[in-house]
Amino acid sequence: MKFAIIGLGYFGSSLARELTASGHEVLAIDTDEQHIREIRDDVAMAAQADATDPEALAQLGIAGMDTAVIAIGEGFEASL
Repeated sequence: MKFAIIGLGYFGSSLARELTASGHEVLAIDTDEQHIREIRDDVAMAAQADATDPEALAQLGIAGMDTAVIAIGEGFEASL
């Protein structure tokens, strides 16, 4: 399966790594460049992007994912 993980804090990055280890394709998205650097070698694709921007998500191919997990702990509006 193809998963998009939005938010790469402790939960999001752990989930992304576990899914990859289980043989799934993972697109990891976060606004923090450091989070992207820390995970880019562990997933199929890692991108620094604003997940509230529909155009940015479209460019990343989010529509082709089977499942998206919103793992943003701060800011309720960003999670919607």
